[in-house]
Amino acid sequence: MQEAFWEKTSKAAHPERWYPYWWALPLAPYGGKATAMSVAHPNEVWCFDQLQGLLDVLVNVRMTVVRLNGGGLWVHNPIAPTAELMSMLAPIVDEHGPVKHIVVGSAAIEHKIYSGPFSKKFPSADVWIPPKNWTFPVDVPIDAYVPYYPRGSPKTLPEDSASGVGSVPWGDQIEHSVIEVGGSSLRNFKDPWFVDTAFYLKKTKTLLITDVVMKVNPDPVPVATINPEPLLVRGMEGPDKMLPNTREARSMGWGKTILFGLLFQPASVDVKVSPASVNKDLLDNFTWDERWKASFQNLVDKDIFVPPILHVLAFPRRRDEVKRWAEGVAAWDFNTIIPSHLDGPIDAGPKEFAAAIDAALTTDPRAFFGEDIEPLLAVDKLSRDLKSLEEPRPLTDATPIKYFVKPAPAPAEEASAVEVA
Repeated sequence: MQEAFWEKTSKAAHPERWYPYWWALPLAPYGGKATAMSVAHPNEVWCFDQLQGLLDVLVNVRMTVVRLNGGGLWVHNPIAPTAELMSMLAPIVDEHGPVKHIVVGSAAIEHKIYSGPFSKKFPSADVWIPPKNWTFPVDVPIDAYVPYYPRGSPKTLPEDSASGVGSVPWGDQIEHSVIEVGGSSLRNFKDPWFVDTAFYLKKTKTLLITDVVMKVNPDPVPVATINPEPLLVRGMEGPDKMLPNTREARSMGWGKTILFGLLFQPASVDVKVSPASVNKDLLDNFTWDERWKASFQNLVDKDIFVPPILHVLAFPRRRDEVKRWAEGVAAWDFNTIIPSHLDGPIDAGPKEFAAAIDAALTTDPRAFFGEDIEPLLAVDKLSRDLKSLEEPRPLTDATPIKYFVKPAPAPAEEASAVEVA
């Protein structure tokens, strides 16, 4: 199955999916990047997904394209500009105008890395990145690492669109707010190691986010099923227990992919690696017990949630700051959330968003994620012992996050009284 997958992702098999600069961020499936497109809001918002990961643990990364009033497009978190992606985007550009702004909402390298190559396809577009945008764990300025931006170095997003400090050309249509969390000894605790930005699309009442919240469904995202072999390999219950290409097998593979991707070392899997067959072992020498099903279902059952790494390592360091930011975001009137990973768009609003952040600020990770969280808790303890991350800080105000509630409709006029009169 692995051989079949790599054959399908070769340049010879699908030249339209080939991305020649994959070596700048050498994540699987390397140069062969299939794209799946979906419509979030007809004639207004479109999503484009590609895969990235290690070995056969591949999850989606999402670009969102928004139509601007007056013509032109606004792009959130660009992905690899393959010929296939450009052909999907071409009809939207033809109908609504060129890309005017390419906006990176995160400091994470997997979202910044494509901003330069993507901007080469739209040389008149401005590129925007968030402030304090150093790359963890080594600070490499993005315009030095990706040394081609047609309009010079990227512009910097203001911290938010409400304070009046700085402005963006789309501010009347899209509001935003930047979150910065968790100092690290690598930067002398000066800069945050996690930076994300929430964008509120007023017309469609949509919230765009990169990593802060996500949703998991039992079935894999569509882009993961274009070439499903990695799902079938990951779905195997033990070495060489091959699976047929069925919906059930793909769901099994997706569930185990999610557990690895979010929790790193699930308690339900035993991995045995021998020096003589390390390559094979790293692909399929995994033996799972039945606990993985309950662990996966625990994630599926949640409306939306903060990823475990943020729940454990980031948000506890700056609880008050996270809460203030979340209350600002939850004050927006949205009914759809589009994150940059896993499922989306998600039918969720301020209430669900506030509940997810509240859980990350106040809930014991063990109670929320179960035994699979232990490896991350061990990393948290080590970081505190080594003083490599800031110490966690308690909330000064433990009341739930306030969120937007639609006002009650105005009382109807006394129609019956009018009729009598």
